Amino acid sequence: MPREKSIAERFEAYVEAVGGRLHKPNRRFLRDALFGLLEGRSTLLSQIARALEEPRRLIHTEKRLSRGLASRRYNDAAVEADYLKLVAPALHDGRFPQPVIAVDVTDITKPRAKKMPYLATVRDGSTGELGRGYDVVSVEAVGARGRRLPLLARLFSGESPEFKFRRFQRGGAR
Repeated sequence: MPREKSIAERFEAYVEAVGGRLHKPNRRFLRDALFGLLEGRSTLLSQIARALEEPRRLIHTEKRLSRGLASRRYNDAAVEADYLKLVAPALHDGRFPQPVIAVDVTDITKPRAKKMPYLATVRDGSTGELGRGYDVVSVEAVGARGRRLPLLARLFSGESPEFKFRRFQRGGAR
């Protein structure tokens, strides 16, 4: 009888499945970032670095993670495609019989941000007030008993030159 894999072994297999096409340093960054997110329960770089508990000064770990985030060799499109390939079979099992695909448009406000690119005016969903930040589109599959499977999340800004907005009117697109 084969033994069950440990959580650490399953985590390594997951990182390999979604980051297998990355260069080795980028795969290490992905593993450390995911582990730090899970362990530190925060998206803050300093909290991720603390969760890693590396035997060096915290600032050095933060700088290493920051370089990993900015790496031109990090291919987030490959990670995303491999993740979707990994979760696709789950959409056909008993937990997701005829899943509903939910699309949610929300926002993230950055009230203290000074140098973030393309900050736009967004309506803070929590307070209803206007603020500076980004819009977020989130797509997930919702299955039996409300089970949710995240599929995609995209941050965007109406101020970005890459942003294209098309206004649709009744009677067809214009």
